[in-house]
Amino acid sequence: GMTNKGKLWWAKVAVVAGAIPILIWAHDYGPDPGKNGVPGESNCTESNCHVGTALNGGLGSVAVTFPGGLTYVPGIKQHLAVTISDPTERKAGFQLTARQSGNTKAQAGTFKSTDGFTLVMCSDLTTLQIIQELDYPNSQTCGSREPLSYIEHNLAGASRPISTGIESYEFDWYPPSSDVGNVTVYVEGNGANGDGTERGDHIYSKTYTLTPASACPAGDSAPTIAAGQISNGASYQPGMVPNAWLQIKGANLTKATDTWANAV
Repeated sequence: GMTNKGKLWWAKVAVVAGAIPILIWAHDYGPDPGKNGVPGESNCTESNCHVGTALNGGLGSVAVTFPGGLTYVPGIKQHLAVTISDPTERKAGFQLTARQSGNTKAQAGTFKSTDGFTLVMCSDLTTLQIIQELDYPNSQTCGSREPLSYIEHNLAGASRPISTGIESYEFDWYPPSSDVGNVTVYVEGNGANGDGTERGDHIYSKTYTLTPASACPAGDSAPTIAAGQISNGASYQPGMVPNAWLQIKGANLTKATDTWANAV
């Protein structure tokens, strides 16, 4: 869908006095594209987003958990978690994107929601307007005309009650299929007070730099199993049967060697 001017992080309701019916406008997702601190873009401490507090001015933080540490293997999916912590928050949201560190206009990989609490937005390179909104569980791959991809909370995610001052969102990131050098992940989180306005909320920003890693450690070769060399460990007959020892012959299966003498 196309963007709506004045789109805010949280849904709002306006009541018009007199005989005019109640008017409702609801945006079931967070900020417009480009609100997570990418150089040349913006963040969400401004008009039509959240105002009144400085960036990182609250008592909390936003953090991303990377399962493999600050590295990526080209084309290998990572399941990320964004955690927004703030002692005063009653609602929480986020926006995250990944770019090639050498070119902030070069998208680094794609995102996919893994539950009904996030969605993906696609934007062009210049206007940062919403070209596509891609909801779970539908395809969330951005087209060539809108190569910038952002993942953020939706209405269902932002509506979850918070009692501990901590909220998390999880989703998958698919790194570029080839080594593009370092990748920078930009994330902003909102620790909102839940009063239905943009004021008094806390916006937190953080960046992470991930370095490319090969599927095998440097200098190692991928393991291989020789053709027909899986056999019974007692009879040495080829094939596998349940509840039996196996003998596997190949190359680069392990760096360590041992003998049966050390078996317990």
